[in-house]
Amino acid sequence: MRIAILLVVWLGCLPLPLLGQQPLPKTDEWPLEKIRLKDGRDLQGLVQSKREGEIEFIEIVRPPGKPMFGILHPFQTGEVESLTMLPPPEHDTLSRRFEQFRHRAVIEAGRMESLELEPIQRAAQTWLVYRGPWFTLESTADDATTRRCVVRIEQTFRAFRLLWPPRVYESRNLRVVLLGSMDEYRTYLATFGLEIENPAYFSLTQNQIVAGSDLSQYASELARVRAQNEATRQGYLDLDKQLPARLAELTKELRSRGYSPTEIRDEITARRGAWQAELKTMERKLAEINRRNDARFADVTAEMFRRLSHEAFHAYLENYLFPHDQYDVPRWLNEGLAQIFEYAQLEAGALRVDAPPAELLARLKTHLQAEDSLSLAQLLQDDDRQFAWQHQRQELDRRYVFAWGLAYYLTFEHDLLRGSRLRDYVTQAKDGDAPVTPVARFEEFIGEQLPQFELRWRAAMLQLKPPKG
Repeated sequence: MRIAILLVVWLGCLPLPLLGQQPLPKTDEWPLEKIRLKDGRDLQGLVQSKREGEIEFIEIVRPPGKPMFGILHPFQTGEVESLTMLPPPEHDTLSRRFEQFRHRAVIEAGRMESLELEPIQRAAQTWLVYRGPWFTLESTADDATTRRCVVRIEQTFRAFRLLWPPRVYESRNLRVVLLGSMDEYRTYLATFGLEIENPAYFSLTQNQIVAGSDLSQYASELARVRAQNEATRQGYLDLDKQLPARLAELTKELRSRGYSPTEIRDEITARRGAWQAELKTMERKLAEINRRNDARFADVTAEMFRRLSHEAFHAYLENYLFPHDQYDVPRWLNEGLAQIFEYAQLEAGALRVDAPPAELLARLKTHLQAEDSLSLAQLLQDDDRQFAWQHQRQELDRRYVFAWGLAYYLTFEHDLLRGSRLRDYVTQAKDGDAPVTPVARFEEFIGEQLPQFELRWRAAMLQLKPPKG
């Protein structure tokens, strides 16, 4: 099964005009690259990347009268019959043209069943190990949970790569540790002397994501309850098959007792009606139990994937965009961007990263309207200590939602988080350079004074509304 992530940006999602917005180029005459698959499909578009064993191909779709969008397919080389690429200059031109459409793309996940998981024994426990192009994952969770998580992390990395192509290509040995229960997670943390409330974290020093989840336990319990419910249902269906014979026996008994044909007919009709009502009630109850259990499992899964997406962004930023030993990414920017992906919204099997989450937006508006509202100058000058887990939860929440709001605005309203502009902003100062304050550094990044920018940002975020539905 392939799952898609939809990255959509409606350029009018905020009321203010885009800085430097240019008309999008016409696409009907673009020269495109072509891929022919062994299943008979012919696709046209752009080769995103080629690695040993895999081709990432962006199928460019131009529906009549509708905006163009792309579908990023990860194809195994064994699925491909032929690939026709443009000469390098034309390929680069096509890639630059598609830059303006990267926010409108469907990203397909790989197939869960084709993942290669290697079981290994470690301290009398079986671990499942996945070795992929971007990370190695070691898991004590069950097979299905492990596969779900591998597919989701890879899918999230593809989304990152589409929005922010890698700047670093050599392998940096990113490791993911997935623990099958929260008890295991807490025990694992204790070995490093850590106490972390979140069910996942990214360790910069060890270059690893560690996550814990009771998904395996929930899945096992869900399967047990489903089997029990199915046995109950099957028992009722067996009784239902026996109903004609039981009613025939009852008819004979009533006749032997001297009941009239009319009385017998009424009794049989009543018994049959009562049984059908009981059968329908049973079906409704079991369906409701399964629905509630499935919903709870979906909530637990969504929470797990949210945290994985958040920590995966930190890992991607460190490993493939701006390593900390070469760049200086402000903490507000790192956390703000991570929340954009953490709160991406699932809609009809697709994941939207541009849709502002109602939960965060409501909290941001509350903080913006408070008498003691945080200023952007304060946010820009915050360091890691202000974003560390601490007892002042309200203050911590305020900084996180401000970081999200500013990163969201810069990403989807001003498109400032791409290209050399972002690189220049996060480049470390050289020895001997005059010191620059965080505010002055940000003003150079946005090209204007902070007070004027902040007024527009606040107005835009207060007017912003979450998607309907």
